Amino acid sequence: MSLTLKQILDIALGSTGVTVPTTWIGSNNITTANQVKAIANQSVLTLRGYALQKQIREYSFTLSSTSSTYAMPADFMSIVPDTMWVQDSLWRVDFPTDPTVWAYLRASAGPPGIFVRCRIINDFFEFYQPQEGMVVGYEYYSNALIKDGNTGAPKEFFSQDSDVWLLDDAVIIADIKWRYKAEKGLEYQTDYKLYQDRLRDFLGTQGGSKTIMPSNPWNPEPIANLWQLPQ
Repeated sequence: MSLTLKQILDIALGSTGVTVPTTWIGSNNITTANQVKAIANQSVLTLRGYALQKQIREYSFTLSSTSSTYAMPADFMSIVPDTMWVQDSLWRVDFPTDPTVWAYLRASAGPPGIFVRCRIINDFFEFYQPQEGMVVGYEYYSNALIKDGNTGAPKEFFSQDSDVWLLDDAVIIADIKWRYKAEKGLEYQTDYKLYQDRLRDFLGTQGGSKTIMPSNPWNPEPIANLWQLPQ
């Protein structure tokens, strides 16, 4: 989770018998440089399509009664469901508001009721009759899984050897390896299977779940007897 693109390509392609150059991106062999960069970025596009813990960011902003639309963060890919709340409260934002309800409110210009209502329209968050000074926060999946090795700025794609990969190194190494061999017409099925196995193990660490307790102080009587084995 801290290897540079150069280190990743050295391992992934060096293990296939490729002579490891001093530099990959910007080398004299433009064809090879462009191909390996494209393969690496293909892998990035694939891996960021999963719901991964390290993709999650927090963002908050203040509503104004004079504006109903609010921009998304520059690296916004998608919102984490059920995470939009009015800050410092238990007041969940009705997001996304049902289209029928939204259309009715817009047509009637009536009050929003007890809910804060919001939808995504034209790549902006749009609130219905926003309340002045209300702070809204949410979690979202970032499309920037790479860090610029020079500036530290988040990046969507690899563009230089020094760029740093922020997710599991073994997964992207395995992914690049089988993709490269497939492009070169080499046997790649074995490496693809190894990649799938590594990806499955990695994804298994990404989801969290609550522990099932036989006794819950908020509901002393369990729905089922967890200690009684079936006959």
